[in-house]
Amino acid sequence: MTGFELSPDGARFVATARVAGRDGVYVGAIRYEPESETVVGLVDVAEIPVPAESGVPISAAWRSSTSVALLARAAQRAPQVTLVAIDSSSAATGAVRVGLLPQDGARQVLAQGLVSAPLYVLDARGMLWTQNNDGRWQQPGTDPVSSAGFAG
Repeated sequence: MTGFELSPDGARFVATARVAGRDGVYVGAIRYEPESETVVGLVDVAEIPVPAESGVPISAAWRSSTSVALLARAAQRAPQVTLVAIDSSSAATGAVRVGLLPQDGARQVLAQGLVSAPLYVLDARGMLWTQNNDGRWQQPGTDPVSSAGFAG
């Protein structure tokens, strides 16, 4: 497994993993022990069909209750963010906006689980990137971060 994230409600997960020699994106439910609320397993695991042009999945984050933001690298291109619907419908699948990430070793996509909230990408230097209103990726700060995530 190369990445794992709980949904904002804690009931589901999205993961990037290499299974049988192939990189993919998987979703499923979290099974809890009813009395102690301890996680006891992952159930109903399914692979999300990823558009072939997206490339190899690097990281995924919940964009909404029905879609994930996927950071993936296609051959000889900088990693890019794509929205992928959990039910694989084409309605919510496609480029997030028109902006292209620069070649800065993007390694993690971050989202709050709200469509109205901005997406962020963390690069290998620890710098955060987000999109402005024109769809261009920019750095909101000048200092690197050691770990990025949303409280939940």
